[in-house]
Amino acid sequence: MKRFLFLTALAVLLAPGHSGAVLADSSQKEAREALKRGFIRPLADVIAKVEKDYDGRVLDAEMEHEHGRYVYEIKLLTKDGWRRKLYLDANTLELVKEKKANPANMPDEKDKD
Repeated sequence: MKRFLFLTALAVLLAPGHSGAVLADSSQKEAREALKRGFIRPLADVIAKVEKDYDGRVLDAEMEHEHGRYVYEIKLLTKDGWRRKLYLDANTLELVKEKKANPANMPDEKDKD
């Protein structure tokens, strides 16, 4: 699995106003090339879709290349306090997988008597 952090450098190019961690040069080049060839959608599109669809704020974004496709891994905090980790196909922006965690102040279902 090839994994690379995907915010600051690419966000500066594609989605001004969003910040994050720094990409290595080789990862930046690979991400730009994938975007140029149409293999992935711009990070700005991903952030806009996720924040609208889930009514929350993107905390972090990474891009992975696994099983022959690019996938965005998005960490999100919803307005009602739920933490979500979304995996979206980087080309179609379709949801591939989702992990959801209860807010810190709410017990898990298994903790209820």
